Amino acid sequence: PELARKWGERVLDEFCNQAHKEEAQKLPLTPFMQGLHDQLKRTKTQHTFVSYVLIPLWTAMADIFPELQQLLDNVRTNQALYDQEMALLQASDDPNAGSSVPRAPSFPDPARAGSSPNDTDASPPIANKSQSFSVRG
Repeated sequence: PELARKWGERVLDEFCNQAHKEEAQKLPLTPFMQGLHDQLKRTKTQHTFVSYVLIPLWTAMADIFPELQQLLDNVRTNQALYDQEMALLQASDDPNAGSSVPRAPSFPDPARAGSSPNDTDASPPIANKSQSFSVRG
């Protein structure tokens, strides 16, 4: 989940940059790229992408290729973490809860307990003797 979170943040940062450039050039603003300085909106955007793109994609892939089930499980774990993060942000009494400072806490990957947050090594491969896929969280 931490690696997925890092890449998701990078994509959202790029969307923010694009929205700023569109605004500076007086171009029509891409609606979903606006307001992504708000951590709650960032989290909702990620949750929506996971729910409507990744879950259906990896569900179909795991149905066809059962050895990919771990990838679907990883995506569902990420979805649950975004659910938790949204609940924390919405329930927070902190006046900055809906702003860019501070960001919501990151949730560690229980499968990688004890590993460094900067560790980018792959998660353990899928248990399949005939094939091995490197899986990243």
